[in-house]
Amino acid sequence: MSEAGLSAHEIAIASSLSDSTLSRYISGDRCPSPESGEFESLYDGLKSLLTEKGIDVSGLSDELMSSVPDLYTDTREYSSRLSSLMKCLSVSNAYLAKKTGYDPSFISRILSGERFPADHLTFSDQAAECFVSCADDPKGCKKIDELFGSLSFSGADKEVKVRMISSYLLTGDASAGEQKAGSQKKASIIHYLEKLDAFDLNDYMKKIHFDKLIVPSLPVSSATKQYMGIKGYKSAELGFLKRTVLAGSSEQVFMFSDMPMEEVASDISFSKKWMLWLAMLLKKGIGITIVHNINRPVDEMILGLEAWIPLYMTGLISPYYKSGKSDDGIHHMLRISENCSLMGECIGDDTESSIFTVGGSRELRNLAEKRKEYIMADALPLMEIYTEDRKNEFDEMLKKEKAEAGSTDGEYPKNLKFASDNYFKNIKISSVSPKLTVITKENAPMMHFAIRNPRVIDAIESLDKE
Repeated sequence: MSEAGLSAHEIAIASSLSDSTLSRYISGDRCPSPESGEFESLYDGLKSLLTEKGIDVSGLSDELMSSVPDLYTDTREYSSRLSSLMKCLSVSNAYLAKKTGYDPSFISRILSGERFPADHLTFSDQAAECFVSCADDPKGCKKIDELFGSLSFSGADKEVKVRMISSYLLTGDASAGEQKAGSQKKASIIHYLEKLDAFDLNDYMKKIHFDKLIVPSLPVSSATKQYMGIKGYKSAELGFLKRTVLAGSSEQVFMFSDMPMEEVASDISFSKKWMLWLAMLLKKGIGITIVHNINRPVDEMILGLEAWIPLYMTGLISPYYKSGKSDDGIHHMLRISENCSLMGECIGDDTESSIFTVGGSRELRNLAEKRKEYIMADALPLMEIYTEDRKNEFDEMLKKEKAEAGSTDGEYPKNLKFASDNYFKNIKISSVSPKLTVITKENAPMMHFAIRNPRVIDAIESLDKE
């Protein structure tokens, strides 16, 4: 709809459907059966509107058909499948209700077939998350394998397991969810590589007027200040960057956060200010060690990393990753520079209860450094970024990796067929060893990304298996 510039009302009229019916289709509360007249009317209406706009409709039928089976659900069968999963893993009504945000009595009515969740897609995903957490041992996985009649659940990644269970609830076919998870992972990594392939650092610098950016240097206070709530979240972030830039810092900056960012990211004004101060930091030639929190599905993780491509291309970023969850539901933020430290935390997703401390005192710096040591003890390199001036260092690293891989596995090194089929213009991808994949960016400017995260490596190499 959005890509074609069509309104819901336009589609409803063209499809001879009511606005309310189409609204329920869009929200996911309802979906037409592929065999119904409504489905045919929707197809005819969309085809007519898209044809008028000169948009190719040759794949419209396949797209509609591929989306509908995941949404069309027999409520009686759904209740039966939900009951089977609950019995299989000994999940009570009360526990499932707590995990999905529903009342236990409502879960009972779903099981009896009296009620059906309005947003059954979200409910299915939430229930699937619950069931996966309850099947976190070999015994639980074996029970699901027996229920599905296969052994594919036990060996799957967490996100694939969630998709399999959600698909089983909706359609009775767990394998469809496995395929969907694989296609989403593939789509996300391709999108990431395409963005990297098309990115031009020189063009980007022009767009943000980096060459005209003036970096001030002024005396700043070292006083310690405290901030609270979502407003304090933003003030603390900007306060740290301002103090770091204005005070003439020169040493590497450390950044880590696993705090919720939805509210902050949605504030465009704040985001622009944050990027401006970050750009000034980079213009001063100050490097950043960033520890990403990637405890999420691969497709979401890859999309989250896309925002850092421009910063990676400066060659001043050293990215690490920490995949473990926060302790006891407490989220943390830590920023350290030569002249300033920031420490913050909140409980769960309640950013309004968050509290932040920003200052330049030696006591705060010592405490921040202890936390940094704790974080880095569990952090691993996400990737190593080699610019042209580090070519010799890159060559030595590559030589060492190839020698080690050659002595243990004759399959390496290897070039990815997917990347060598003229799919990309400016990047080449090669698997140097089971623990290292290298992406070489050949333009604006030349750069090597040595990726060591096993989940990202697996996502990239899976492209050759399609």
